[in-house]
Formats: sequence, structure tokens, C-alpha cells
Amino acid sequence: MLVDTGHVVHAEQTVALVRHALRGEPLARIVNTHLHTDHCGGNAALQRAFGVPIIVPPGNADAVASWDTRAPDPRHHRPAQRTLHARRHAGRR
Repeated sequence: MLVDTGHVVHAEQTVALVRHALRGEPLARIVNTHLHTDHCGGNAALQRAFGVPIIVPPGNADAVASWDTRAPDPRHHRPAQRTLHARRHAGRR
């Protein structure tokens, strides 16, 4: 069993690491603790590589079923063009 699959930008590396760690043994399933991209981004690559079921938290099946795989590649994401200002809270340094 594998818990969480990392970020999509590391998906192929994750597949290689899991393959190495398994040493020829089968992977039984993938379990996602939640659906943030740094926890489930490698799901598709690992499912293709190992053909295993993916278990998601209760109430999240609809989100997975409608997942948009056409979303922009995060490696080419540009941050919004805005300026952020940080303010120190009173009493903190």
C-alpha cells in the first residue's frame, strides 16, 4: 500500500522510487489522505504503472470523477501579477 503519491511534477520519479522499493512485489493499493495536489498528483502515473485501485477520503469520489486532467501543467504556472505586503503582528518579531 502507498499512502499519498506526491506532486505531479515528481510523478515519474515517484513511480521509479516505488518500483525500486517494491523490488518486484506488487503494489496493492494507493490511499490518499486528502486531495491536495502535493498528496494526489502522482495518482494517474502510479495507477498507469501498477494498475491499482485508489482509495480517497469519504465524500471525495465526485471530485475525483470530475477531475480535470486538462488543467495547466504546474511547472509552467505563472504567479498572479500582484504585490503582496506582509505586516508584523504587534508583539511578534
